[in-house]
Parts: sequence; structure tokens; C-alpha cells
Amino acid sequence: MKEVAFSEKECNVNLLKGKKVCVVGYGIQGRAQALNLRDSSVDVTIANKDDDYLKKAIEDGFNIISFEEVTKVSDVVMLLIPDGAHEGFIERYYTDKHKEGSLLIFAHGYGLRFASLEIPVDVDIAMIAPRYPGKQIRDSYLEGGGVPAFVDIVKDCSGNCKNLALAVCDGIGFSKGGLLNVSYKEEAEVDLFIEQFMAPLFYSAVENSMKMLNERGYSNMVSCLELYFSGELGAVRTMMAQKGMYYAFKNNASPTCQYGVASRIDDIFVEELKDQMEYSLDRIVSGEFAKDLQIEQSLNYPTLKKFYKDRENSLINKSEKEIQKYINKG
Repeated sequence: MKEVAFSEKECNVNLLKGKKVCVVGYGIQGRAQALNLRDSSVDVTIANKDDDYLKKAIEDGFNIISFEEVTKVSDVVMLLIPDGAHEGFIERYYTDKHKEGSLLIFAHGYGLRFASLEIPVDVDIAMIAPRYPGKQIRDSYLEGGGVPAFVDIVKDCSGNCKNLALAVCDGIGFSKGGLLNVSYKEEAEVDLFIEQFMAPLFYSAVENSMKMLNERGYSNMVSCLELYFSGELGAVRTMMAQKGMYYAFKNNASPTCQYGVASRIDDIFVEELKDQMEYSLDRIVSGEFAKDLQIEQSLNYPTLKKFYKDRENSLINKSEKEIQKYINKG
């Protein structure tokens, strides 16, 4: 029977003693995880292209190796580069140069689920997917705790994949946050669904609410602050993550707010939204989104560039700048 979760007792960072771990990619996730591992007395090296992230890794005192060296010397390779770069890295630097029995770790299930990765048959594969950004991973570790993560032992050819993967989790601090045994397929599909339904729904709701309230004569600054910019919404969501969605709402919102939500929740989610929800998931599961993303990447993200360009002089950007004149938002 598949384990639902891995216990902290199963995790022992000392199993990494004598092992060389390479973090490939020193971005938001890479830096946090590498620093935590080093502070846990793990032998960590960094591989990154020549950019500001590489300069930061050097400033942080890490030993830097080239992509060509990574698989020759590493017992554990942690891929913390963007999903779209996985295939190129594995094909160019990993397939013909890897150590037999080494462990390849993915921080997200996307590449394993949707990309055509030609991973050698004689290596272990695991997914360790944290549920928080790098800052929280680092801060929680420094406070003596950790954040939760999804773990999948994808392929165990050495017989030691689970032990080493959980040792990595222990070194980063995920073992203290909680480790759920989740397949890379489920992680990838649900994660993409959140990004393609929940997130667009929020952004669209804010943009259209700002426009409508402006047309009805309400202050842009007031609307912007009430919608999200005060930080109140983020604080409530944090409390939901700590105490539960309904508990946090019941104990942190006024009766007026609670009644407002309760009286409108069934009306606001119209049938068309349900159709869009189904469409979003179907498009992900079928692989249609992955094909579109591959084309988008090959063209250097024209849709993404247009998204930001179209909003450079938006009502929201203008309102935020106006608010920052009066309120210190960093």
C-alpha cells in the first residue's frame, strides 16, 4: 500500500555524508535550498549560467562547477532550473556523463509529466516539490522549522533512492514541515490547474473590479487597497494555511463580511465558470497546454511580454504608484 506521508523519523541528513550534492540553478528556490543544505553540513556545489544568480552564489561562498562537470562528480543532482530548460540540460550534460546509481531530483513534476526527457535507466529519480517559495523555505529553516513538500520516489534502481531523497528533505528542513507522498503526475496537473484557473480568475477579478469601480466614480486608491494592496487578503490567506479555510474566515472576518460571502457564494460561481474550470484541466491533462508552452518558449515568450506591455500604463499600475506616495510599501 502506498504511503500517504513520510515521517520525520524516516529522514536522516547524515546519510548524505560523503555524498556530493549539486544544485543546478541558483534562483529563488536554488539559493534557499542550497543554503539550508550547507547549513546542515552537506557538501554542496552550484552550477548556474553566467548571470547575476551565479554572482550571488559566488558571494555566498559556494564552490562553483560547470554544467559539464555536474554529473561527473555529483552523487545527487538537484534540478532547480526552469521546466523548459530540463530537456536541454539532460540531453547535453547528463545522459552521457552521469554517474551510475546517482540521484536526479526534480522540484516540480512538469518535466517528468510532459517533457520528452531521455533519462538514463541506471539512475534514481525523485521529485521533491516544496509548497512555498524560497524565502519562506530559508526563513523557516533559520527559525528551526520547515515548510511542507510533496515527494515522489519515481524510480529506484539503486535500492537507496527513498533514503537519499528523504535525507535531502531533512537537510533542507522539509522533514519538519511535513512530507506527503504525491505522484509527479498529480503534482504537475493540479499545480498547473491552480496557475491556469485560480490565478487568472483572481487577476481578472481584480482588473475588472478596478475598471468597474472607476467607471462608477470610486477612488482608485481606495479600490486598489481594498482589493489586495493593503495586504489584508494575503494575511487572511496565510491564516487559512495555518488554521484552515473556514476556521480562519469565521474567526478573522466580521459577521458582515461572513454574511456577504455566504449569501453570494452560490450565485457568483456561474455555469460558465464551471465550464472554464473543466476546460482548463482538460487542456492540461491532454498535453495541449504543454505543446502550446513549448511553442511559446521557442518564440521567447511573446504572450508573456504582451501581457506585461499591455499593463504598463494600466489603472492598477497607476493606482499602486499613487498609493506608494502616501504609504510605505517598500
